[in-house]
Formats: sequence, C-alpha cells, structure tokens
Amino acid sequence: SQPMRSCILLFLLALLSVTPSAHAEGRADWVVSQINQRHTGVPPQLRAEKYGMMSESIFAFFRATNHLFWSDYGSSPLLSTFGGPTTRVWLQGDAHCDNISALLTNQNAVVFDLDDFDDTLIADYQLDLWRMAVSIVLAVQENGGLPQKTQEQLIDALATSYLNTLKSYQDNASELITTYSVANTPSFLSDWMAQLSEQTHLRVLKKMTTVASGKRMFDFDKPGVQSVAPSVVQALQAAMPG
Repeated sequence: SQPMRSCILLFLLALLSVTPSAHAEGRADWVVSQINQRHTGVPPQLRAEKYGMMSESIFAFFRATNHLFWSDYGSSPLLSTFGGPTTRVWLQGDAHCDNISALLTNQNAVVFDLDDFDDTLIADYQLDLWRMAVSIVLAVQENGGLPQKTQEQLIDALATSYLNTLKSYQDNASELITTYSVANTPSFLSDWMAQLSEQTHLRVLKKMTTVASGKRMFDFDKPGVQSVAPSVVQALQAAMPG
C-alpha cells in the first residue's frame, strides 16, 4: 500500500536525521564505545583489519554495525504504524543487499536467496524491510548514485514486491517450496548464477584455503580463518563415534 511505502521513506529520512538511542551530544563516543564492546574478544590484528574494512565506505560501516541498527530502531515507535503483536515473525536479522547471494543447495543446484542467519530472531517484520531499504540506498550511493526520484522508486518497488509476495503466500504453503534459480529469474541474474554454478565449491575453497607442495590446507593468514586449539581438536575427536 502507498501508506506503508511512505512509512519506509519516512524511516529512511529519520535514519539520516535522528539518533534515538543516544542524545546527539556524545553520539560519536557512544558509537565508538558500542563497536569496541562488540569486538572485545576479537584478536587485535583481526579487529584492526575489520575496522579498516568498515572505514572504506558508509555501506561497509552499515553492514558491519547491525547491532547499532537494532539498538537504535529495534523498539522504534514507527513500528506501530504497520505493526503490532501479530506482526512478529522470524527475521533474517541482518537484512542488507550483500546478504542475498547465489547459494549451492544440498542437491547441487544454485539458488538466489538470503544468507548469513547469525542474527536471526523473532521481531517485527518491518525491521528486516527497513534495513534492506537502507542498504539499497547506500549501495546506490556507493556505486555512483541515482536521482532522488529514482531512489524513491527503488524503495517503492521493494515495498510493493514485499507486499505482493506476502499476499501470494496467503492460505497456501508456497513459501516452503518456492525457490529462485536459473530457470525462473531474469536473464541478467540467471546468466550470472549459471556462471557460478561450476565455481561455487572452488570459490569457497579459494576463500579459506591454499595449496602448498600439492596439498590443500586452511590458510590461517586469511582474515577470519583461525586455527583450532589442540584441546578443542582432542575434545571433538573424543566426541566422535568410532
């Protein structure tokens, strides 16, 4: 509906101008404190690398600070406009356009879907929709930008598609069987997915491993790849049957 789409636009404006979780004075200090608390247990080298990536762009910072989004807007009064006790559902929890990708299913088929469910939770559906809308605007701005009217049309298309999809799932179980694959997506997306279909396993291997003396092994010099303590290895081996 038009009112709902208007609410999303109002939220975007609010995001740019209001800081509900902390007074404007000291906001920067509060943000730094929250980020540092979030990364207390991260080794200094990895923390420095992550902070460096976060500083590359506003979009990169937004992606890496989902906890700030939830702190600011998880209980926003704007939610009451189109939400209430009956609109709490399972959410992806960190919805942004970099968390939608081509995935390999257990049947070795490539599908286009949400990924990264580390932050999944039950909350108002609008929070996923808001965060996704913000990410689209930031991604557009990071890639050269578009006229304001066009950006509004993108958000309008997102809200319209969301509502139509929900309506199409009413009184049926289509959401349990619907997938988006090479066979039923637009050509610009299906062509890309087709190229990935033979590269997905190799891409994961290259991301996490290296080859030395003809033997593939984990590359512990890559960000996010850490060795497991011997005590943990022993505990896992002891827990394995046989």
